[in-house]
Amino acid sequence: ITTICGNAPDNIIFAADNGWILRWDGASFETFRTRRTGGFLDSWSAGDTAYLLQGNGSGFSVTILSTKRGPGNLRELFDTMSVENVGSIYSPGRGDILVAGGEGLFRRSGSGWSLVNSGSFLYSIRGTSGNDLFVGGGASQLMHFNGMNWHYYYKSPAMTDDWDLAKLSVSKHLLIAGGSYPGDFRGLPVVLMGKR
Repeated sequence: ITTICGNAPDNIIFAADNGWILRWDGASFETFRTRRTGGFLDSWSAGDTAYLLQGNGSGFSVTILSTKRGPGNLRELFDTMSVENVGSIYSPGRGDILVAGGEGLFRRSGSGWSLVNSGSFLYSIRGTSGNDLFVGGGASQLMHFNGMNWHYYYKSPAMTDDWDLAKLSVSKHLLIAGGSYPGDFRGLPVVLMGKR
């Protein structure tokens, strides 16, 4: 299992290597397998839909899984792009999908992908809506989008140049960023917490 998402105790998605997906319905597992066999990197669940990111060093694909009850509710969307080191997926709703990767932040709205932010080495994206997005990355990158502008927290007094902020969790009143300090041979963990 490489990533887990869900919105209720009886609607949890587990994604694994080689395109395998398990859904827990509160009593048993249902098994799906996507047509692509890459490993899953990240997932996001919103309502009755799970967004699953598959990728490698040269590109990514997105699988959209309908999680409504009953067998046969798998719907797959494959859009491949040549983007290095993708790592995170988020959907604010309305059919928008955001993917953070080595060459920036990309949005799929409608039928195509567009570059939203050209930052490099972006590892994680989370938010509460399309107007409240946080993105974390290498070299202590942490940014916030308020619907109109990006605010960069890079090189704030609490941060060093070497932190890799690989995971984010965001709520209305709290931001948690986690990662590592690769400059230390032990790979020390790093956690930032901030009230909003």
